Amino acid sequence: MAGDPVTEDEKVDALALEEARITLNREIKREKGKYNAAASDRLSTAFVAAGLITPSVSAYLRAQALTLSDWGKLFVVLGVCLVVSIVLHLYGRETLEDALK
Repeated sequence: MAGDPVTEDEKVDALALEEARITLNREIKREKGKYNAAASDRLSTAFVAAGLITPSVSAYLRAQALTLSDWGKLFVVLGVCLVVSIVLHLYGRETLEDALK
């Protein structure tokens, strides 16, 4: 019936349902934040592998000696990849801290 007043039990049930919805949304936001943090940390690890380890091993296994120009290019690549890796790692850390608040 449209004119029936809401009982106390219905009010309690509605409040409990709203509280459960808010808790679920908070947990979803937290899990998404943890996922984003982990993804950016994995990407930073990939930059370390691709930008630091691979060129270093390649230069070490090269049959010819590296020229000064080759060393310069190698250090530029190493530096850029290291900076990108650190930035991604810090971004992931910040994302995780925000998610766990």
